[in-house]
Amino acid sequence: MDENPYIGYKANSVSPIEEFVIEKFIMKGKPTNRKIAKQLKKLGLKYKSGLPKANFAIKDRNLVTSQNPFSSSSFNMLYLQALEEY
Repeated sequence: MDENPYIGYKANSVSPIEEFVIEKFIMKGKPTNRKIAKQLKKLGLKYKSGLPKANFAIKDRNLVTSQNPFSSSSFNMLYLQALEEY
């Protein structure tokens, strides 16, 4: 397996609290705790998150990540910035 090219990059995704709420109340299923934050850390990324439902996105070099659908405006701004830098 090749080494992860994003080791050491800052990244985010849905927070652990949001992950639980989405699966339990929105998808109405038995929550499968995927532990996305923990998996990103295990892959060598520096996981960050905002409050639940926060407009939160991160750009680290050429990687742009966002926390949830509420993060679209932050993500769009950072993504356009990344395109301009490219």
